[in-house]
Amino acid sequence: MTPPLHDLFDQAPVHAIVKRRGFINRTTAMLSGAAVLLGSILMLALLDMQEAWGESLRLWLISITAASALVLAVWLWLSGRKGNDPETVVRAMEAADPACGQQLRTAWEVAQRGVLTSSTDEHQHFTTRLLSEAQQQVSGRGWDSLAPSVRMVRGIAVCAFLAVLVLVTAWQSPEFRTALHRIVMPLGAPTYTTVAWQSLPTHYDDRHPPRVAVLLSGRAAAPELQVREAGTSEWQTHSLNALSDGRTYDAVLTSMTGDIEMRVSAGDGGTSTHVVQYRPIPRLEESKVAIRFPDYTGVAPEERQGADASVVEGSALDWTFRFNTPPDRVEWTLASDTSTPEKLPLKHDGSTVQASWKAPLGKYSGVLTIYDKEGATVDSWRYEVVGAVDKLPTVELLEPMKDRQATCVTELPVRIRARDDFGVAEVGLIMEAAGQTIWTLEKVITEKDQHDVSELTRAMLETVPLTIRDNVKLYAYALDHKPRGGPRSVSPLRCIDIRDFKKLEIQADGGKPPPMEKRQFAKLNQLIRAQRVIVSDCHVLKEDAKNEQAEGIGPRCQETDVKQQDVIVKTNELHAEWAQKSGVPQDDLALLLTAAAQMGDTSRYLQRTLTEQAHPASDRALGSLLQIRKHLILIHTPFGDESDPDEEDDSKPKPLEELAKEAERLANEEKSVREQIAPGEKKAVAPLESSRRQQEVAATDAGELFSAIVAHPRKNEQMLKLMAAAETFMRDADERLHTREHLTAQQPLTDAEHHLRDLSDFIRAMIEEKLAETLKQMAAKAQSDSKSGKGEGQGKGSGEGEGEGKSSGQGKSAGEQPAELAANGKDKGESSGQGKGAGKKPGEVAANTQDTKEKQQQAKQQALKEAARNAGLADEILKALAELAAERGKGESQGQGKNGEQDGTGTGLTAAELAALRARAGTETLAKDLKQLAEGKVDAKGGNGKGDKPGDEGTSGDGAKPSDQPQPGTDSPDGKDIAARLDQMAKALNAEAGRLNASRLAHLADVREKAKGLRDKAAKEAEAARAAEERQLIEKLLAQGMQPGQTVNINGKKITIPAQPMPGSGPGAGTESKEAKPGPGTPRAEIERFAAEAQRLGDDTITGLASQLATDVPLVTAFDGIIERLDQLMATLPGSGTVQAAQSRVPEHYRREIEAYFRNLSDDFGNEPQ
Repeated sequence: MTPPLHDLFDQAPVHAIVKRRGFINRTTAMLSGAAVLLGSILMLALLDMQEAWGESLRLWLISITAASALVLAVWLWLSGRKGNDPETVVRAMEAADPACGQQLRTAWEVAQRGVLTSSTDEHQHFTTRLLSEAQQQVSGRGWDSLAPSVRMVRGIAVCAFLAVLVLVTAWQSPEFRTALHRIVMPLGAPTYTTVAWQSLPTHYDDRHPPRVAVLLSGRAAAPELQVREAGTSEWQTHSLNALSDGRTYDAVLTSMTGDIEMRVSAGDGGTSTHVVQYRPIPRLEESKVAIRFPDYTGVAPEERQGADASVVEGSALDWTFRFNTPPDRVEWTLASDTSTPEKLPLKHDGSTVQASWKAPLGKYSGVLTIYDKEGATVDSWRYEVVGAVDKLPTVELLEPMKDRQATCVTELPVRIRARDDFGVAEVGLIMEAAGQTIWTLEKVITEKDQHDVSELTRAMLETVPLTIRDNVKLYAYALDHKPRGGPRSVSPLRCIDIRDFKKLEIQADGGKPPPMEKRQFAKLNQLIRAQRVIVSDCHVLKEDAKNEQAEGIGPRCQETDVKQQDVIVKTNELHAEWAQKSGVPQDDLALLLTAAAQMGDTSRYLQRTLTEQAHPASDRALGSLLQIRKHLILIHTPFGDESDPDEEDDSKPKPLEELAKEAERLANEEKSVREQIAPGEKKAVAPLESSRRQQEVAATDAGELFSAIVAHPRKNEQMLKLMAAAETFMRDADERLHTREHLTAQQPLTDAEHHLRDLSDFIRAMIEEKLAETLKQMAAKAQSDSKSGKGEGQGKGSGEGEGEGKSSGQGKSAGEQPAELAANGKDKGESSGQGKGAGKKPGEVAANTQDTKEKQQQAKQQALKEAARNAGLADEILKALAELAAERGKGESQGQGKNGEQDGTGTGLTAAELAALRARAGTETLAKDLKQLAEGKVDAKGGNGKGDKPGDEGTSGDGAKPSDQPQPGTDSPDGKDIAARLDQMAKALNAEAGRLNASRLAHLADVREKAKGLRDKAAKEAEAARAAEERQLIEKLLAQGMQPGQTVNINGKKITIPAQPMPGSGPGAGTESKEAKPGPGTPRAEIERFAAEAQRLGDDTITGLASQLATDVPLVTAFDGIIERLDQLMATLPGSGTVQAAQSRVPEHYRREIEAYFRNLSDDFGNEPQ
């Protein structure tokens, strides 16, 4: 059987060539398109780096390029397919091998038919032979050349080269990477310059203009901010400011009042358009508070501008805040230092917000905060709201001024004065005697507006069955209208000693025991007077402690305790002295020890702030002392009828500070009387008879003050001159008060007050320890007078005020509100006469102008008189101090006061230095010039200072220019500026005061260092004394038969009795004798010198503590108290942030102490085990 033709001729090589040629054709077409695309992308990226085409152009270009590459690839592919079939391949094979002729093509055609159609053998033979030979020819050689791959390889090479070129360029150039990205993916592609918002506001307001900030990255470019108002099409360009990093830019847009759109462009980069909304900020246009005072005050409700409020506790506050636009959210919070903020509920009514609150006691900080819709804070306002305590009234006994003596049938005139911010409700007088409490006066005042009440009554001593041991005590009390439920204010006690009755008892006793020394009675009387002060203080503390809102009870108890400790020390000293005398009964000695023990109880109660127990304990101590004195008076009659052992020893002059306080008190009395008789719409605060009595007592007290000044060794001419003038004015006022024209006493009362205040300042200036304070006060007055002088000649109003006069104040809490009065147009409102009132006739305006000018002229003259008086007083003070320093220097040159034990520590200024200070301040000439100006003795270059007509405001004088004339308070007779000279005076005085403060600071630091060293020595002495006491006790126990080795409890310590005698026992040198005067080098002498130096500091607390050092073993607590008080005094001085001397460095002794401390500390650390 003949095999199939396709088995004789294999067509697979032909088809393989066809397939290979097709693959090469397709691959070449694709590579060509890819090469074109890569090349185009490379070129486009390079061109885009230069031109930075837009997105649309890039999109068109890349689309065209891709389409072109695709068309090229398709065209090449289709073109290659046209000649790629088996027949073409067979012909190509014949062409490649010409020897074959057409044998291959014939064999291909025969094989295509598949089966022989001829049946002859010859035909089959030749066909088979043809196919076999063709098969041999096809399989006998290779036909790879008919499908060459050179084009494909070149395409691959070109594509690979372009791809490598693109990759390498992209690797080395970030911008090319960006460009490649932009060309390949044009939609949303990055830009060469990237602009990103760094600070982008969503809204803004008038106070907070929008601030924009952008961050640039990539290619450097200058950014531009484009802004336009919403709804408009025109963009406005704004510059941006480069920040320090060089990549951030910002800008603040001002003068914008609406919604705005903004964008930023830089190079080819930019931001999207952003809308910033304009929100008008809520602005607080008005704030006010309506105050409803508690009902008991009787004060009408009032309204104040502003949200700050200082009211009495319990007042209802209604705030109203009005804004220009309704805020999104408002918070009104109140918080104190110890409480969390409290949000008050608010009532909204459009742009008005209201809040209500009842003010408790304390100081609160109010914060009004407004927020926007997002909750961000828009603005806030801070206010201060104070709920002030309604203090108890102040009450005082004006008469009697001090403890006094009386008979058992005396009718004592008693004058009481009580004051309260909101009105006194009740005032009374209580007398305690013979174990009874008698309400001598109890007056209830129903009116709620009586702020100052004076009462005159009498204490009838005959209503109480008094005995020889009775001590009558008087005190006044006062209540206000606030329902407190117990607390009241009381005055200090006045003790009335029934002395004449005791003298009768003495005369009834026929015997006359040996008399006691007057000095001993004087010491006992000093203890009694000091203890009476303590009893009075404890009495006031007991009443004040009942008030829960009372302040300073603890410090006041400490001060009273210091006084009590001083009395205890003196009592023990007196007991030790009396124990050496045979004439003192043992019962009195025991009673004196009892009094000291009762004083000790008082001190312990005061230290624990137990005022209820301290008062009766102090009173029992006073009773014990009085019992001793009265018993001694009964058994001793040493003085006959010519002297009284209870009278105070007036041989010792009173301290200058006490005289100054008395002068100041009398000045306040004159002011009080003047205010009581002043005419007004309201009724008088006191009856006329009470005012007359008050003036009589004041005049009498002034005579006593005059006598004390005359008898004082440090008096001077100016002091006597001021006191004489004050007494003259006081007696003149007293005489006028007792006439029908009692109102004419106002001017003498005013003059007396001024002279007494000047006297008080002058006396205090003579206290050399307070010279720095005196200089600063004089400087402050000069500065005040200078400001008054500079302000003269200037208008005080617009001329539109109605001038309805002064308003009567109701006290601090009741609210004298000048700001409100001014807002209502009802204040005094002096005008300069340059404006005219609306609707007034020209004649009325001229009259008002003239009246205003006269008032201004009067005010100027009054200011000049005040300045002249202050300058004159300053000059007299400096002059007197210079004379005092000269006398002191003269005394020192004669050998007096060598050890610095003179009265006072000295000012630290010599007479020459004080004279130089007086010259630098120019007080003498300044006082003369001011006095001439005040008296109107200075004319302006011959002019009389008056115009031709009363209403003229033009030139004054005889044709002189206004600038040529000296104005009152500004030009002196010699042409110098008064205001400038006053400033120069203040500057000189302040400079000297600063130097003196620095010197005093150094002195106090030195005293403190001495106190510290002596405190350590005293502690060692106390420890040695305790050890000696223990040794003596152990020796006694051994002598009593106690065996060594036994344990005893001594002073809270368990001590084992030693077998051998304790060291230090037996005879020794001993201590210094109590009777002998300590030598200059002994510790006792050193402590005495320190006590004297501490007392010369002029501080009452230190003086009291220093007196406690006069014991065998000084009290360590006294030294601690002195050191603590010195620290307080140094803290009050300027420039005393740390304890330093005048130099701005640590004092040498402190530096050594600190170094030693740290050296010991390092030694301790160095000794630790490693």
